[in-house]
This record gives sequence, C-alpha cells and structure tokens, in this order.
Amino acid sequence: MSKKSRVVALLGGQERDQDHNLNTRGLGVRRPDLKSINFRFLFEYHYPAFRDHLRQFKQPGVAVVAIDFANQRVDGVACVAARIGQPNAIIVGRHSEADLFLAGDSTLSLRQMAVLVEPLSELGRPGRGVSYRVVDLRSSLGFQTEEGKILSGIRSVGPAFVAAGNYGFFFFLTGDPSAWPESATLAWSFNR
Repeated sequence: MSKKSRVVALLGGQERDQDHNLNTRGLGVRRPDLKSINFRFLFEYHYPAFRDHLRQFKQPGVAVVAIDFANQRVDGVACVAARIGQPNAIIVGRHSEADLFLAGDSTLSLRQMAVLVEPLSELGRPGRGVSYRVVDLRSSLGFQTEEGKILSGIRSVGPAFVAAGNYGFFFFLTGDPSAWPESATLAWSFNR
C-alpha cells in the first residue's frame, strides 16, 4: 500500500489550466479589514465542504484550507504529511504549478506562501509532535493575523489562521479523524 505524502483537492469549480498567470504585477493590492473577518464563522459555515478531506487524511501532518471569503467558498484543501527524519513542504499560490492552486484573487502572488512541515523524530500519536512553519515568499501582500498584524512567517505546533488577499487560510494538524465530528461548533472547539 502506497501512502501519498500530499493530497490536494481543488474546490470552488476551478481547474489548474483556468488561470494563465498573466497578471503578475502587484497593482491594486488590497488588504482586507480583518475586523470584518470572523475566522470562526468562516470555519463553521464552510466546515461541511472540507470536513471529509480532513477526516480522510490519516497521516500526521498539516492541512491547509483556503476559503475565499469574498466569494464565500472553499477553493481548496491541501494536506501534507510529516515524515520521520525529513521535512515536507507545499507551495500555495496563483501559479498553475503551485501545490495548492488558488485562482480566485489576482492580488495573490504566483507563489504566495510555503508550508514547511518539520521532520518528525519518531511516528507518535496522530496530531502530536508535528510542527510546521508558514513562510511568505516575498509576496506583495504578506499575510495577516486575526488582529491585523502583518507577518512574513509563523511557526506552530497547533492550528493557525491567517488571511492574504481575499483568502482566509486555516492550518490544522492531521491524522486524527475524531477531531472532525459532524458538528462544526464542536470541531471548532477541538481545533482552536
């Protein structure tokens, strides 16, 4: 049985060949007013659209859920496994070759951010011992916290939420299907 170290689901009706990456300039860059972005609401409202993707990825690692809050849809989910002794990574952006391809906002960079899952020393319980970094790839936007602070990188051992352009990005640890119950409210309390 072969285990994939990356799984990506493009949602929101987009295809990789849909965007031709013609607009690479940072003109018209807009930063959302994060006082109006409620990450909990986004999570609970869109939870049914991404829950099964998170339940099905049973390896310890990190899931990235991209929600286009301007168009109120989940545009994609990418899961990347943690590996013993070696890092694993995915690229998120507007480039058609990005691991998590997001065509819904032309202000995103072709390669907006990298999600770097640090090596595991040993395979432990699902969702435990996984740490990761999210690094802005010198984009014109960077990314913002819930409080509106602009960052170029974070390191986490649990869930994290940031925004870039019209997207809310949710980062969750994977490997424990019980962390994703039917109830969105309960799931939020487990993963906050």
